[in-house]
Amino acid sequence: MRRPRRLLALVVSLGVAPVGARAQEPPAHFPACSTDSAARAFLSRVRYLLSSQDEAGRARLDSLSLEPIPPDEANLVTEEPVCLAAASAYAANAHQASGLRAPFPVMIVRAGARYLVQLGGVTGREAAEWEVVVFDPVFSALARY
Repeated sequence: MRRPRRLLALVVSLGVAPVGARAQEPPAHFPACSTDSAARAFLSRVRYLLSSQDEAGRARLDSLSLEPIPPDEANLVTEEPVCLAAASAYAANAHQASGLRAPFPVMIVRAGARYLVQLGGVTGREAAEWEVVVFDPVFSALARY
């Protein structure tokens, strides 16, 4: 009867847990690409912006360094390496991201040769509207709105 207690005491003192009693490990990381309903709403807003046909709309696209493209050619980005690069660039360029360190979730719309990036997912921040930064393919900031 003493041996099982000694074995249990040894197991506890070594920090070894029985196989069924493993602690749950946190996920390796949160995904950097937001594709939730907020991201789909962001995509809709970008497509609306791209659909501008009047002079004021074209001027707005020019001010944001955006080329007029068919709105249905704008799509959400889901490639994790692109989202990680965008999160780092957003952290360095957006006022709303002040104090954030990548990786964190971002919503990204690829519109031609431009990436429109907005803070996404759970970042512990509240705001009525997030800042959007327009980047070129190497994530140099071109415009903000």
